[in-house]
Amino acid sequence: MNWIIDANPCPGLFYGTRAQDGFLLRIRTPGGQLNLSQGRAIAQWLKEWDCESLQVTNRGNLQLRSLAIAPSPQVFAQLQHLGLGARLPQLDHLRNIMASPTAGIDSQELLDTRPWVQALDDYIQTSPHLAALPAKFSIGIDGGGSVAIGTRSEFSWDYRYNEIQLSVVALDDGNSGRSLYFYLALAAGKQLHDSGCVIPIQQGVNAVAALTQAYLDYLSQAAPLPQPGRKPRLKHLLADWGMEGYLQQVRRYLSQPLPEAPPLTLQPCAGGAHLGVQPQRQPGLVYIGVDLPLGRLTPAQFQGVLDLVEQFGEGVLRLTPWQSLIMANIAEDQVERVLERLQGLGLSGEDPEVAIAACTGKPGCSAAASATQVEAMRLLEELPQQLGLGRPVNIHLTACPKSCAQPGPAEMTLLGISLDCYHLYLGDGVDSWKHDLGPVAVEDLSRVIGGLLRSYKRERHHRDESLSDWGRRLDKVGVQECLR
Repeated sequence: MNWIIDANPCPGLFYGTRAQDGFLLRIRTPGGQLNLSQGRAIAQWLKEWDCESLQVTNRGNLQLRSLAIAPSPQVFAQLQHLGLGARLPQLDHLRNIMASPTAGIDSQELLDTRPWVQALDDYIQTSPHLAALPAKFSIGIDGGGSVAIGTRSEFSWDYRYNEIQLSVVALDDGNSGRSLYFYLALAAGKQLHDSGCVIPIQQGVNAVAALTQAYLDYLSQAAPLPQPGRKPRLKHLLADWGMEGYLQQVRRYLSQPLPEAPPLTLQPCAGGAHLGVQPQRQPGLVYIGVDLPLGRLTPAQFQGVLDLVEQFGEGVLRLTPWQSLIMANIAEDQVERVLERLQGLGLSGEDPEVAIAACTGKPGCSAAASATQVEAMRLLEELPQQLGLGRPVNIHLTACPKSCAQPGPAEMTLLGISLDCYHLYLGDGVDSWKHDLGPVAVEDLSRVIGGLLRSYKRERHHRDESLSDWGRRLDKVGVQECLR
């Protein structure tokens, strides 16, 4: 297989990422926005490439799996023309810009972040020097609404981290008014670190340019990592320079200093709780959040959803960082028709009681020890019949210790050991590996997890006590008793 540029450990478009079942393509969709012309083109390629399914990722990308042949140069050119491929292939490895999928329709948001996503993407696309950044470099913009990225959700497993996180806040301007700023936080080791600085909204792109240039300065002088081909990450920068040392270098590239932030607490939000029929800020219109088990869509479902957004919505499909999708700007009197059509496609807007995240696993990942997608689908089919919990429970299946599928702390983790066995852990909202409950054979997963969840339902103090809160109250012996 011939690709345009050399492969990178993180999947992309302009190079083939090899897996056990073929090659993987990851298509960029900044801010999770996919318009009709883009969607129709992807639907046509699915037919031409005989691809049986596509998947929404936890960054709001679209990825295609099990490809046996590379796209033609004409297809690459069309992807670039449609805005689905990096204008400079050497920038292809940089991660998708993340933003709330309800930008522009969220009644509580402080700022519609879509123009800023576009401006930042334009900056990246026209800055070839950024190719030196590591593949996991990422930017997120939170507009302050009811559906947000970052760490504002009440559920820690909803959290979505970005190395540069810009959260919109409203601060007193000293003239009896309030002005909007980006509050800057930096992610390292799956944790957000407050910078103590805010950025005037109009300086957002310039500030990101300064942040990236200081990052590149560090990379040019940092000692190489032990792993061949790996570049130091922001966590290494912060460990070596500290937050103040990094910001001091950033200020060298700014014409105006970054203002210090007053003490503030970001308002909590619904996080990923966006499924079903939800009101919009525009009167008479609603959006519908559609659950996608493990983020999967068949070509027929994808085509059907595109037809729906063309007929009833705004003509834009919104992909979420929670592996679901949103159809916006639907007239209130058309909701029942849309829900019926979705049901006919085998899709639902209901909020599932079991929120399962699973990595690629075997055969899609060469590093995997277990078939996580297969077991996750089996759990989704079997567990809801046993629950009735009244609140969502999060289960994370990972085929190796890297835990790629879910950035935030899991309530329950299944670590694949082999094709026949998983190791079961119960989290406490901070540490996904808090309680080590031992190995569980694949054929016993539904029975054991179902029993654990029944014990949780029976013994929790009240209906709103989460699985993590319940696990935090128990010691390891107490949790293990629940498995018997």
